[in-house]
Amino acid sequence: MLQGTQLSQSIEPEKVVISEYLEKFGAIAGRVVTEQMYSIYFEALEGVDLRRIEKGLKRYLQEGKRWPWPGELREFCEEEI
Repeated sequence: MLQGTQLSQSIEPEKVVISEYLEKFGAIAGRVVTEQMYSIYFEALEGVDLRRIEKGLKRYLQEGKRWPWPGELREFCEEEI
């Protein structure tokens, strides 16, 4: 599991935001988020602007009905303006 302060100092802001939301989604769904899962979601959201990532993940948290597939999260992020 990635640790808050250590995480924010060692990786880009997009990954920090993605990690925080994955942990929220994991808490809701009763899932443990592994290092491999973080990597998959980082890859899926690569190249998406930080502002879009934040808005898309927040929207999924508010509207999502199940554990999000990486591509599904990317769609939410790309739809946000």
